[in-house]
Amino acid sequence: MDSAQIIALIELAANVTLTAIPITSAFAPLAAALEAGINPLIASIQAGSTKTTDILAGYGALIALITTLKTQTNIAPEVLAKLDEYARAAQNGTVAAITASVKGYDPTALSPVSMVP
Repeated sequence: MDSAQIIALIELAANVTLTAIPITSAFAPLAAALEAGINPLIASIQAGSTKTTDILAGYGALIALITTLKTQTNIAPEVLAKLDEYARAAQNGTVAAITASVKGYDPTALSPVSMVP
């Protein structure tokens, strides 16, 4: 998959998400925040940044989206708990990506990945 295809996929996911948000002034800040969370990822890919930079931008976009969603007051507690799990997983992924970029590949440091149910 080349960068143009990846960007198209990200934009499609964003457009589907934004389509699900009612177009009212009350939801305009949510839509703007979701879009702002994705833009750095698209910019990183378009700029031809390193894969590590793209990965970190991806985790940053995911964390920004989760943080934005958590600001909504009408989210059920079980959904908030799931968002917290996803946020922790993204934060752990960010740390792992940074560690790998600094230390290099170390297969002895790897362990099985726990699935988020």
